[in-house]
Amino acid sequence: MTKRNSEGIVNHQKQRSYDTYTKVYKALYSMILHDEKINFYTVAKQAEVSRAYLYNHDAFSMMIETFSGLQKENESEDSLYEKFQQAEKRYIELQQKYEEVKTKYDAWCKGLDES
Repeated sequence: MTKRNSEGIVNHQKQRSYDTYTKVYKALYSMILHDEKINFYTVAKQAEVSRAYLYNHDAFSMMIETFSGLQKENESEDSLYEKFQQAEKRYIELQQKYEEVKTKYDAWCKGLDES
């Protein structure tokens, strides 16, 4: 039986792993510098890797979760004001709907009392 030399295969796989790791790191770093939205989907798309790869590497997983959380905390004043306006509009709509339902309920209760 002959012994096969697998050193070349092992080195090739190590190089591929290193290249993929570097590609993800550069994509994440670039996204941070350009203030792009960071989550598992966007990083995987930018780095051309699977989301499973990102979840399986604790360093990337932790970085993505951290920067994603920071982006949510540091929303701009304009976007917060826009969200406030939307919430206020929804509140007014719900308040009007409540008044309509209350009026109908009161009329219904009044009809029961008269019967």
